[in-house]
Amino acid sequence: SAAYDDDDFPYEWPIPSRNPVLLSIESSSTRFQADADAEWDSLVPGDGLLHLGDRQRPFTLGMFHQLQCINVLRRGILETYHSYPLSDSELVAHCLNYLRQIVICHSDNSLELVTGRDEQVRPDAYVCKDWEVIYRAAEQNQRDFEESRRRLDKVIDISG
Repeated sequence: SAAYDDDDFPYEWPIPSRNPVLLSIESSSTRFQADADAEWDSLVPGDGLLHLGDRQRPFTLGMFHQLQCINVLRRGILETYHSYPLSDSELVAHCLNYLRQIVICHSDNSLELVTGRDEQVRPDAYVCKDWEVIYRAAEQNQRDFEESRRRLDKVIDISG
């Protein structure tokens, strides 16, 4: 069992087995429009942090980092489109490089059908790891962390 101290933590967060799920690829969606800030912000539960081990060391998951980067890029594109100054171009550059590297790292070799005169790629569906398991486990971890903080605050209030 990992202590989550220094370098003593697992490569992946050990959560229950994630079965494959089918993700139908949509070319357009009524949800997650470019200007739907609340929907995009809801992709990462809480602040995206997990608190693990006896010392409740903060971590995040690659999935949450990737989603936050996509959101940063979305906001940057909107700011540029609407002629607003880019709030943090260094963060946008980080996110572009991070996502590029993650795409390469995962090396998706799924065959995607190329159709139509325009030779457009139209993937039908992907078999993915069940992401709902990650959301449920992360939200439970965040509730547990907040509860432990409330208990600690009570102890401090009583003794103070």
